[in-house]
Amino acid sequence: MKKLFPLILVFVLFFTACTQEKINPVLPASFTQRAEVSTGDFSYSCEICKTAESVSVKVLSTAASGMVMTCDGGNMNFEYDGMTQDIDSSSMPKANAALLLFEAFENLSGDGGTKPSAVNEGYRYQGKISAGDFVLVTDKNMRPKTFAVKQVDLSIIFS
Repeated sequence: MKKLFPLILVFVLFFTACTQEKINPVLPASFTQRAEVSTGDFSYSCEICKTAESVSVKVLSTAASGMVMTCDGGNMNFEYDGMTQDIDSSSMPKANAALLLFEAFENLSGDGGTKPSAVNEGYRYQGKISAGDFVLVTDKNMRPKTFAVKQVDLSIIFS
C-alpha cells in the first residue's frame, strides 16, 4: 500500500493540472442579422447592424419598410425615402430598438461589463440601461438570439 500511495498522488496531481481553461466569451464588435422586433402588440421585421460606433435598425416590413434608424449614443439618425433627420437620443421614446441595443452593447463592452452565464448552447447577459433591465442571450458563437427589456415591453428575436 505504501508503494501505491506515491503513484496515486502522481495521478491526482497530473489530472488536476489538466483542467479545462475557462473561456471568457466576447461579444462581437460588429454583426448584421435579421430580427423580429415586438413592443406591445406591434411588431416588425428588420435587419440589425452593429458596428463599433453605432447600431442601425432597417425596417423590412410595415408601412415604414425601408426606414433606417441609427443610434451612435448622442444622436439618432432617421433615413427614409431620401430624407434624413438627426434627433438627440435623449428625446427618443424609451422603446426604440436601435437606442436600447446601443445602450445595452455599450453597457456590456465597458470595463465593468457583465460576465455572462452559460445557458442552453450559448450565453446570457443581464444589465441595466436607461429604460430598465435587459437580458441578451447569444448562441455559442456569440451571435445574438434574443434581447428583451421588460419595463418597455420590448423583445427582439434574432434569426
